[in-house]
Amino acid sequence: MELLKCLICGGKIEIQEGGLGECTACGAGYSLESMKEIVSGTKVSITGTSEDVMQWKSLMKTYMESFDYDAATDIVKKILGASPTDEYTNEIYKQLQDLKFLDIRNGILHRYTGSASEIVIPIGVIRIEGYQMTPNWRTGAFYGCKSIKSIKLPETLIEIGKEAFSGCENLQKINIPESVTTISKLAFTGCSSLRQIKLPSKLIEISEGAFYESGLSEIILPEQLKRIAGSAFAKCENLKKVDMELLNV
Repeated sequence: MELLKCLICGGKIEIQEGGLGECTACGAGYSLESMKEIVSGTKVSITGTSEDVMQWKSLMKTYMESFDYDAATDIVKKILGASPTDEYTNEIYKQLQDLKFLDIRNGILHRYTGSASEIVIPIGVIRIEGYQMTPNWRTGAFYGCKSIKSIKLPETLIEIGKEAFSGCENLQKINIPESVTTISKLAFTGCSSLRQIKLPSKLIEISEGAFYESGLSEIILPEQLKRIAGSAFAKCENLKKVDMELLNV
Protein backbone atom coordinates (compact mmCIF):
# COMPACT_ATOMS: atom_id res chain seq x y z
CA MET A 1 0.00 0.00 0.00
CA GLU A 2 2.97 2.33 0.48
CA LEU A 3 3.21 2.49 -3.33
CA LEU A 4 -0.17 4.20 -3.50
CA LYS A 5 0.98 7.80 -3.41
CA CYS A 6 -1.04 10.65 -4.87
CA LEU A 7 0.29 11.84 -8.22
CA ILE A 8 -0.82 15.39 -7.40
CA CYS A 9 0.61 16.06 -3.94
CA GLY A 10 2.45 12.86 -2.96
CA GLY A 11 0.04 12.11 -0.13
CA LYS A 12 -1.26 8.68 0.84
CA ILE A 13 -4.10 7.14 -1.17
CA GLU A 14 -6.57 5.17 0.92
CA ILE A 15 -9.06 2.67 -0.46
CA GLN A 16 -12.64 3.79 0.12
CA GLU A 17 -15.89 1.85 0.14
CA GLY A 18 -16.66 0.63 -3.35
CA GLY A 19 -13.03 0.21 -4.36
CA LEU A 20 -12.28 3.85 -5.15
CA GLY A 21 -9.23 5.62 -3.77
CA GLU A 22 -8.90 9.04 -2.18
CA CYS A 23 -5.81 11.04 -1.22
CA THR A 24 -5.83 11.81 2.50
CA ALA A 25 -3.91 15.04 1.91
CA CYS A 26 -5.58 16.84 -1.02
CA GLY A 27 -8.73 14.76 -1.50
CA ALA A 28 -8.03 13.73 -5.11
CA GLY A 29 -10.02 10.67 -6.19
CA TYR A 30 -8.66 7.62 -8.05
CA SER A 31 -10.39 4.83 -9.90
CA LEU A 32 -9.35 1.19 -9.44
CA GLU A 33 -7.72 1.27 -12.88
CA SER A 34 -5.66 4.35 -12.12
CA MET A 35 -4.48 2.84 -8.82
CA LYS A 36 -3.38 -0.31 -10.65
CA GLU A 37 -1.32 1.88 -13.00
CA ILE A 38 0.35 3.58 -10.03
CA VAL A 39 1.26 0.23 -8.44
CA SER A 40 2.53 -1.23 -11.71
CA GLY A 41 4.60 1.86 -12.46
CA THR A 42 3.20 2.20 -15.97
CA LYS A 43 2.54 5.90 -15.52
CA VAL A 44 4.89 8.65 -14.37
CA SER A 45 3.90 11.82 -12.55
CA ILE A 46 4.58 14.20 -15.44
CA THR A 47 1.91 12.56 -17.56
CA GLY A 48 -1.66 11.68 -16.78
CA THR A 49 -4.99 10.41 -18.03
CA SER A 50 -7.97 12.63 -18.77
CA GLU A 51 -9.22 11.69 -15.31
CA ASP A 52 -6.00 13.02 -13.78
CA VAL A 53 -6.22 16.25 -15.74
CA MET A 54 -9.76 16.88 -14.50
CA GLN A 55 -8.65 16.36 -10.91
CA TRP A 56 -5.59 18.59 -11.38
CA LYS A 57 -7.73 21.37 -12.83
CA SER A 58 -10.02 21.21 -9.82
CA LEU A 59 -7.04 21.45 -7.48
CA MET A 60 -5.54 24.26 -9.59
CA LYS A 61 -8.76 26.24 -9.16
CA THR A 62 -8.60 25.72 -5.39
CA TYR A 63 -5.02 26.99 -5.22
CA MET A 64 -5.82 30.00 -7.41
CA GLU A 65 -8.76 30.97 -5.21
CA SER A 66 -6.59 30.72 -2.09
CA PHE A 67 -3.81 32.80 -3.76
CA ASP A 68 -1.28 29.96 -3.39
CA TYR A 69 0.40 30.67 -6.71
CA ASP A 70 3.46 28.48 -6.15
CA ALA A 71 1.26 25.43 -5.63
CA ALA A 72 -0.92 26.45 -8.59
CA THR A 73 2.16 26.67 -10.80
CA ASP A 74 3.22 23.14 -9.84
CA ILE A 75 -0.22 21.79 -10.76
CA VAL A 76 -0.29 23.75 -14.04
CA LYS A 77 3.01 22.11 -15.02
CA LYS A 78 1.50 18.68 -14.34
CA ILE A 79 -1.51 19.49 -16.53
CA LEU A 80 0.61 20.79 -19.39
CA GLY A 81 2.84 17.73 -19.12
CA ALA A 82 -0.21 15.60 -19.85
CA SER A 83 -2.00 18.03 -22.18
CA PRO A 84 0.43 20.63 -23.60
CA THR A 85 -2.14 22.27 -25.90
CA ASP A 86 -4.84 22.83 -23.27
CA GLU A 87 -5.83 26.46 -23.97
CA TYR A 88 -7.35 27.23 -20.58
CA THR A 89 -4.33 25.95 -18.65
CA ASN A 90 -1.91 27.77 -20.94
CA GLU A 91 -3.81 30.99 -20.23
CA ILE A 92 -3.61 30.34 -16.48
CA TYR A 93 0.11 29.71 -16.85
CA LYS A 94 0.54 33.13 -18.50
CA GLN A 95 -1.43 34.79 -15.70
CA LEU A 96 0.72 33.09 -13.08
CA GLN A 97 3.84 34.70 -14.50
CA ASP A 98 2.48 38.04 -13.24
CA LEU A 99 0.47 36.83 -10.25
CA LYS A 100 3.56 35.43 -8.53
CA PHE A 101 4.68 39.05 -8.05
CA LEU A 102 1.51 39.89 -6.09
CA ASP A 103 1.59 39.69 -2.30
CA ILE A 104 -2.00 38.70 -1.44
CA ARG A 105 -3.00 37.61 2.06
CA ASN A 106 -6.55 36.96 3.26
CA GLY A 107 -8.03 38.73 0.24
CA ILE A 108 -5.90 41.86 0.71
CA LEU A 109 -3.37 42.89 -1.93
CA HIS A 110 -0.36 44.40 -0.18
CA ARG A 111 2.34 44.73 -2.81
CA TYR A 112 3.31 44.20 -6.44
CA THR A 113 6.98 43.61 -7.26
CA GLY A 114 6.85 42.84 -10.99
CA SER A 115 7.38 44.95 -14.09
CA ALA A 116 4.54 43.97 -16.45
CA SER A 117 2.67 46.56 -18.52
CA GLU A 118 -0.70 44.82 -18.11
CA ILE A 119 -1.95 43.41 -14.81
CA VAL A 120 -5.07 41.38 -13.99
CA ILE A 121 -5.90 41.33 -10.28
CA PRO A 122 -7.50 37.97 -9.41
CA ILE A 123 -11.04 37.37 -8.19
CA GLY A 124 -11.18 37.24 -4.41
CA VAL A 125 -9.18 40.38 -3.69
CA ILE A 126 -11.41 42.68 -1.64
CA ARG A 127 -8.99 45.48 -0.82
CA ILE A 128 -5.80 46.98 -2.22
CA GLU A 129 -4.04 48.01 0.94
CA GLY A 130 -0.39 48.92 1.04
CA TYR A 131 2.99 47.59 2.01
CA GLN A 132 4.63 48.17 5.40
CA MET A 133 8.15 49.26 4.45
CA THR A 134 9.16 50.20 8.00
CA PRO A 135 7.24 50.49 11.29
CA ASN A 136 6.56 54.13 10.45
CA TRP A 137 6.17 54.01 6.67
CA ARG A 138 3.55 52.27 4.57
CA THR A 139 3.45 52.73 0.82
CA GLY A 140 0.83 51.83 -1.79
CA ALA A 141 0.73 48.36 -3.33
CA PHE A 142 1.64 49.67 -6.81
CA TYR A 143 3.42 52.82 -5.65
CA GLY A 144 5.72 54.19 -8.35
CA CYS A 145 5.27 51.27 -10.78
CA LYS A 146 6.19 53.04 -14.00
CA SER A 147 5.90 49.93 -16.19
CA ILE A 148 2.13 49.52 -15.74
CA LYS A 149 -0.14 50.80 -18.51
CA SER A 150 -3.30 48.79 -17.91
CA ILE A 151 -4.89 47.22 -14.81
CA LYS A 152 -8.01 45.08 -14.56
CA LEU A 153 -9.58 45.01 -11.11
CA PRO A 154 -11.82 42.14 -9.88
CA GLU A 155 -15.54 42.41 -9.19
CA THR A 156 -14.88 41.40 -5.58
CA LEU A 157 -12.93 44.60 -4.83
CA ILE A 158 -14.49 46.95 -2.24
CA GLU A 159 -11.77 49.47 -1.42
CA ILE A 160 -8.83 51.04 -3.26
CA GLY A 161 -6.45 51.88 -0.43
CA LYS A 162 -4.12 54.77 0.34
CA GLU A 163 -1.56 55.51 -2.40
CA ALA A 164 -2.57 52.27 -4.14
CA PHE A 165 -1.51 53.49 -7.60
CA SER A 166 0.33 56.63 -6.62
CA GLY A 167 3.11 57.51 -9.04
CA CYS A 168 2.01 55.08 -11.77
CA GLU A 169 2.71 57.78 -14.32
CA ASN A 170 2.22 55.54 -17.38
CA LEU A 171 -1.10 54.05 -16.26
CA GLN A 172 -3.60 54.71 -19.06
CA LYS A 173 -6.43 52.28 -18.45
CA ILE A 174 -8.10 50.93 -15.32
CA ASN A 175 -11.60 49.66 -14.61
CA ILE A 176 -13.17 50.35 -11.24
CA PRO A 177 -15.80 47.65 -10.65
CA GLU A 178 -19.27 48.41 -9.31
CA SER A 179 -18.40 46.76 -6.00
CA VAL A 180 -15.97 49.55 -5.00
CA THR A 181 -17.33 51.97 -2.38
CA THR A 182 -14.17 53.83 -1.32
CA ILE A 183 -11.23 55.40 -3.15
CA SER A 184 -8.75 56.27 -0.43
CA LYS A 185 -6.28 59.10 0.08
CA LEU A 186 -3.80 59.73 -2.76
CA ALA A 187 -4.95 56.52 -4.51
CA PHE A 188 -4.22 57.83 -8.04
CA THR A 189 -2.04 60.84 -7.34
CA GLY A 190 0.52 61.45 -10.07
CA CYS A 191 -1.16 59.14 -12.61
CA SER A 192 -0.47 61.70 -15.32
CA SER A 193 -1.32 59.40 -18.26
CA LEU A 194 -4.77 58.52 -16.92
CA ARG A 195 -7.24 60.46 -19.05
CA GLN A 196 -10.56 58.71 -18.43
CA ILE A 197 -12.03 56.68 -15.62
CA LYS A 198 -15.56 55.44 -14.91
CA LEU A 199 -16.53 55.71 -11.27
CA PRO A 200 -18.84 52.96 -9.94
CA SER A 201 -22.42 53.76 -9.01
CA LYS A 202 -21.93 52.44 -5.45
CA LEU A 203 -19.00 54.74 -4.73
CA ILE A 204 -19.56 56.58 -1.44
CA GLU A 205 -16.28 58.38 -0.79
CA ILE A 206 -13.41 59.94 -2.73
CA SER A 207 -10.73 60.71 -0.17
CA GLU A 208 -8.20 63.52 0.08
CA GLY A 209 -5.97 63.95 -2.96
CA ALA A 210 -7.32 60.77 -4.56
CA PHE A 211 -6.70 62.04 -8.12
CA TYR A 212 -4.19 64.80 -7.28
CA GLU A 213 -2.07 65.71 -10.35
CA SER A 214 -3.69 62.98 -12.46
CA GLY A 215 -4.28 63.39 -16.18
CA LEU A 216 -8.09 63.18 -16.04
CA SER A 217 -9.90 65.32 -18.60
CA GLU A 218 -13.51 64.49 -17.66
CA ILE A 219 -15.22 62.84 -14.72
CA ILE A 220 -18.82 61.86 -13.90
CA LEU A 221 -19.59 61.59 -10.19
CA PRO A 222 -22.12 58.89 -9.21
CA GLU A 223 -25.36 59.87 -7.52
CA GLN A 224 -24.71 57.89 -4.31
CA LEU A 225 -21.43 59.69 -3.64
CA LYS A 226 -21.52 61.20 -0.13
CA ARG A 227 -18.09 62.74 0.30
CA ILE A 228 -15.39 64.36 -1.84
CA ALA A 229 -12.46 65.28 0.38
CA GLY A 230 -10.15 68.26 -0.09
CA SER A 231 -7.77 68.32 -3.07
CA ALA A 232 -9.38 65.19 -4.52
CA PHE A 233 -8.97 66.61 -8.05
CA ALA A 234 -6.39 69.32 -7.33
CA LYS A 235 -3.83 70.14 -10.04
CA CYS A 236 -5.67 68.05 -12.64
CA GLU A 237 -4.65 70.47 -15.39
CA ASN A 238 -6.48 68.54 -18.14
CA LEU A 239 -9.78 68.35 -16.25
CA LYS A 240 -12.33 70.38 -18.22
CA LYS A 241 -15.64 68.87 -17.17
CA VAL A 242 -17.14 67.47 -13.97
CA ASP A 243 -20.70 66.11 -14.02
CA MET A 244 -22.84 64.89 -11.15
CA GLU A 245 -25.44 62.26 -11.91
CA LEU A 246 -28.85 63.50 -10.78
CA LEU A 247 -30.62 61.71 -7.99
CA ASN A 248 -33.86 60.01 -8.96
CA VAL A 249 -36.52 62.01 -7.12
